[in-house]
Amino acid sequence: MKLAETLNFIKSVDRQWYAKAEDHLNSLAMPPGALGDIHQLAKQLCAIYKTLKPQIGQRVLVLSAADHGVMAQGVSKYPQITDAIVKTALNGGAAINSFCHEVQCDLKFVNVGLAVQLEHSALVNLSSGFGTADISLGPAMSREICQKTIEKGIDYAGELVRDYQILALGEMGLGNTSVSTAVICGLTGWSVAEVVGPGTGLEGAELEHKECVVKRAIDVNVADSGDVLDVLSKLGGFEIAFMTGLILGFTAAGKAVVLDGFITSASALAAARLSPECCDYMFAGHQSAEPAHQRVLNELKLTPILQMKMRLGEGIGAALALKTLDTACSLLKNMMTLDKALKL
Repeated sequence: MKLAETLNFIKSVDRQWYAKAEDHLNSLAMPPGALGDIHQLAKQLCAIYKTLKPQIGQRVLVLSAADHGVMAQGVSKYPQITDAIVKTALNGGAAINSFCHEVQCDLKFVNVGLAVQLEHSALVNLSSGFGTADISLGPAMSREICQKTIEKGIDYAGELVRDYQILALGEMGLGNTSVSTAVICGLTGWSVAEVVGPGTGLEGAELEHKECVVKRAIDVNVADSGDVLDVLSKLGGFEIAFMTGLILGFTAAGKAVVLDGFITSASALAAARLSPECCDYMFAGHQSAEPAHQRVLNELKLTPILQMKMRLGEGIGAALALKTLDTACSLLKNMMTLDKALKL
């Protein structure tokens, strides 16, 4: 589906469902608001799915993998080994495999732009190229490829919404915190110093070097902050663009999306700039240890479900948050009203 067509499908949730859910929650056998933020999660789920008993039993986490040319500038503690990390997950040995198993979430692997050819029966190949170009020297990709990559995400979401009620986002790609920093700065006008973080654990001179590289990318590319495709094509990554499409595709279908950490929030910010209404369908799985992540969530008006100082990526925070969303659904479905309780 084309990008413009998808944007036309995205509508704000009906706010009346918040009021209906509020009334229902207040009728339950507990003091109003006693479960804190769980109440807000429950109300949002009711509004998204237009029912007082939402179901998110069918869930999927899409792990989008891509490489970044900016790795040539030494912005990570590790070499460009994204393919090895992806192989680990494909063979069941990554952290995200364990977490998805525990929360009964299907896991899909998508090659959006790995630097090497990788073959595996579980790997969906939707590659836009063998890694992006080095953003510190020029654009990451052409505008045309950027739009096509977003539309690949939209189309893949269109396949998934047939079978799943909720989407969790995850990613793999060395160098992606640098790229996400550039995208966020490009969209907001914030300074690199306000956004850049340690990523794989950089500190001191290494972190200063990363900041200089991202500043150079901003200066070289001169992206138009009001033009999302300009920012993504010049400063982004294939997985950032693809996840932007996934978000738009799922929200166009009226279904919820759970973000992971800093990198997925860059995609969420891009999606929100294209369609502010899609924020109605987003949940922030957790607040990562990247220092600017909370600021991006504030920009999206999202409250993180979990705060556990994680920064691994892979969608772990999104997977864990699904369990909390399950409890909100269970509360709505199973808890007795005060009236019934008093008649026992």
